[in-house]
Amino acid sequence: MKPVWAARISKNCEAALGRLRLIPGIEILETETSWWLRGSTLSGELQLKLRTLPDGELFRVLEDGQLVPIDLRVPHGVLPAGVWSPIRVAISPSLPVTLFAEKVAEQAQLKLVVSHDEQAANVLLVPFHTLYQWGQTAPLIRLTPLRFATRLDGTTIVCGTPLPSIRGEFFVERDGIAIAAGRACSPALSTTMLAERWGLEEGDLCLWSDEGQQLISSDQFVACGRSALQSTFDALGGSVDVSN
Repeated sequence: MKPVWAARISKNCEAALGRLRLIPGIEILETETSWWLRGSTLSGELQLKLRTLPDGELFRVLEDGQLVPIDLRVPHGVLPAGVWSPIRVAISPSLPVTLFAEKVAEQAQLKLVVSHDEQAANVLLVPFHTLYQWGQTAPLIRLTPLRFATRLDGTTIVCGTPLPSIRGEFFVERDGIAIAAGRACSPALSTTMLAERWGLEEGDLCLWSDEGQQLISSDQFVACGRSALQSTFDALGGSVDVSN
């Protein structure tokens, strides 16, 4: 890659990198105190996103690797050397709970509490074999509104309405934040605020239960059809029992 731009953010701002993870062509390098980003194209939209990174700096990269702050003309430093990796590979979609909490409120300790506000569930966590068996006989009209993502251990996240009439762990999703049914965020922050602070992009899902949070990026979901279910079963290599 011949980079034309580079950006630097502080090490403790890693959670903000999630909003860039699905943008093609971005590479990342970790140093002792910072995260460095670079790319070969810089659109107006991408420049805006890079400028809003917390505690960050944006540079133009000269032919010899010197860095020029984006609004200046005098070089200031050089692009660090090291092993650069695609950001999609280097930044995991699963973020530690502590990072989520620190990004939501400066001194707030987020937790889930019991909620008596009944809301219809639209996310379901089930073993893959349960969804697979249901999908073999379910009418196509029931499959079409759904999308799913499956982990290597067979745990499957199903999104949409109406959900399959199968046993599982239910969640209520709003603005990409899926909170376990019967639970609520304390302090009471809106899902819009949580999604913005946690850097969710359209189609991403943050699954939040008493066990913690997990971010599932939009590209990990597929439309729920019988062919997709069969392909997933084949990809798991028969490691999931679907005989029960």
